Amino acid sequence: MISAASGPCICSCYTALAEEEGRAASPSRSAAEVLDLGAGTGLVCEALRNISTPTRFSITAVDVSAKMLAKARARACYDDIEHRDILAYLQDRAAAIPVHRVDVIVLADVLVYFGELRTVLGACSALLAEGGLVVFTVEDLLQSEGAGSVPFALQRSGRFGHSRSYIEEVAAELGLAVWRLQECVPRTDSGVAVRGLAVGLTRLPTASE
Repeated sequence: MISAASGPCICSCYTALAEEEGRAASPSRSAAEVLDLGAGTGLVCEALRNISTPTRFSITAVDVSAKMLAKARARACYDDIEHRDILAYLQDRAAAIPVHRVDVIVLADVLVYFGELRTVLGACSALLAEGGLVVFTVEDLLQSEGAGSVPFALQRSGRFGHSRSYIEEVAAELGLAVWRLQECVPRTDSGVAVRGLAVGLTRLPTASE
């Protein structure tokens, strides 16, 4: 479930992109499509709606939990809600729409339940517009068991931690540039701040584009 602390982490990357590069998402479009994957109860949507940007954007929630989506729907924040597994949703969208056209994909406090990230981030990359943005949070492996050369590890909390070098390696393999990688607190455990990373990756142009 998305923690309340994840919203500011995600929005920090998103607003910085808008302010520093002068765009909220794809610079060639007046309206952006945002996917909130693993949306939970919709906390991130409310945070995104409070951002002031020149680009109008629609937000689609995707989550496997019907109970969570019922709470998200009650917020009346999303333009569309999909009760789907996020990986299956991404793969189906990419197969049905060959043109890359999603501007922003958000995974707030979601990838802590994935160890290997190539599959899910690869599916995100396949759906992004050129210059599109993937924003996510992870827990920093440097504070956890298995730090060092290990790319990711299951922690005592039952969530995965990921190393910075692993994120950079996967991004490079998938044609994604690391636009921002900053420390953040994505959640608290029993009142203790969990050290995490807020990551922004942008999709680089391919030879055919």
